[in-house]
Amino acid sequence: MNSSSIIKVPIPQKGITKVKSGISQITYVYYYTEIFRNENGKPDNKRVSIGRYLEKENMLIPNKNYYKIFEADMIQDEIDSLDISEILRIGEFVLFDKIANELGLIDTIKNVFKNNADEILTTTMYMLCNNKASMYLENWCADNYSYVSLPITQSSRIYKEIDYNKRFDFFKQWIEINNPDEYNAYDITSISSYCTNSDLTEYGYNRDGENLAQMNLGVVFGEISKLPKYYNCYSGSINDKTYLPYMTEGIDELDIKISRFVLDRGFISETNINHMLTNDLHFIICAKETSKVKENVIKNIEDVKNPENYILEHETYGKSYSFNDRVNIHIYFDNNKLSSIEKDFYAKINMHEKELSKLLFLDNKSAIKYRQYFNIVTNKDKSFTYKKDIDKIKDAHKLIGYFACLTNEKELTSEDVIEIYRRKDSVEKHFDNHKHFNDGKRLRTHNDLTGQGKTFILFLSLIFKSYIDKMLENQTKINKNKKVTLSVDKILLELSKIKIIRINKRTRLVQPITKKQREILKWFKISEEDIFKFVKNV
Repeated sequence: MNSSSIIKVPIPQKGITKVKSGISQITYVYYYTEIFRNENGKPDNKRVSIGRYLEKENMLIPNKNYYKIFEADMIQDEIDSLDISEILRIGEFVLFDKIANELGLIDTIKNVFKNNADEILTTTMYMLCNNKASMYLENWCADNYSYVSLPITQSSRIYKEIDYNKRFDFFKQWIEINNPDEYNAYDITSISSYCTNSDLTEYGYNRDGENLAQMNLGVVFGEISKLPKYYNCYSGSINDKTYLPYMTEGIDELDIKISRFVLDRGFISETNINHMLTNDLHFIICAKETSKVKENVIKNIEDVKNPENYILEHETYGKSYSFNDRVNIHIYFDNNKLSSIEKDFYAKINMHEKELSKLLFLDNKSAIKYRQYFNIVTNKDKSFTYKKDIDKIKDAHKLIGYFACLTNEKELTSEDVIEIYRRKDSVEKHFDNHKHFNDGKRLRTHNDLTGQGKTFILFLSLIFKSYIDKMLENQTKINKNKKVTLSVDKILLELSKIKIIRINKRTRLVQPITKKQREILKWFKISEEDIFKFVKNV
């Protein structure tokens, strides 16, 4: 082939790397399709070859991947005079901006944060669309259409601008425009824990083996809107049982009406429950492993798994029983988690056995945690002997996969309770997914201004996630309870494929809108024509 007939295009200016290969050391150009941290927390990426590099001419001989990524239907004449200025993802922005305007968030954020509003909106969009460290925010800005004209290079500066007074001003305005008279649920969760809250026997077991102070987060959700309205943080160094008298701090000042408290089992104490019952406060609380709770579960183990008790929406068995005159206990069995919980159960026993085998001495106080599954005899000189307690292990194994919730709202069904309680777990997962957004470190205490700023950004992204979740629930109802299989992450991933390309000072879509994308956009009342108008005006 004559060299003059070879198609050559300019080297893309962003998102590439050059790699020499083979004996002849030919240089190939690779395009980064994704940048992320791997399971070990180290930076990693996905990339594809887009062609061969011509070093002397500083040009690229493109391959099929190049055309797929940059332009699906370019003609040769256009390629010869190609002038690519940028390629940007726009699908996520279109959805984000639609929701932000519909909820009044654009005006509210601009009213409160003034000159920092566009950066806060962009960072919120990044947090919604990515489970990656904030160190990648600058790269993301370069590849995505957003509210800022230049990539954000110092996210810590933005976080520091989000002080207590600005956060509180935001909450006041946000609540005022979002049904201030509706009743709300107050969900308490931890953002530094891997605890699943769904295994009666494994409470407190940390899969990472970390012994970290937790930051506990209280989030107010509208009962009708199902949107988060307000949050506050509690130091994880304080025992959960002492929080209850202080939980309404900020809530009372904002005049938020609370209909129920949704709490972790760490809040269970006779004092707290009596306090809520005496003050006629409704609650749903994950049941702690007490003798009475275990007695209820064991007595009804087979009854719970009756087919008529299967809750299709949550793929869980569940049934309600009377716990006492004022409280019901809802007992659940989750077969989907049985295998992983069983694995953790035996891993914990094995870990304790290894620890015991290495210890030379053990006092009675230190022996407490091991006596859950071992018979231990300690001597005066602190020497000891140990042996697995098979009966205790068998009894605990019977409860694997079962969990329970207590509530004084006796009219609630088991389906109601699990749906309400799992929202709290969803909040925990949302924040825990971003455990690396603090550059690989956990969030710190409420005195850390940067940490509080990041928490606020995550709260804003939770608003958008909750809105999309509610839309998916509505679609399930519209489709006569046929569950929509798309998740929030899958929706955002699908929309991220909608890109624009600027070629020779013209802007157009890289590829036509697909059927799946049109369907998703339709759920949010965004038409294909809206996309075309957006492309025309950017």
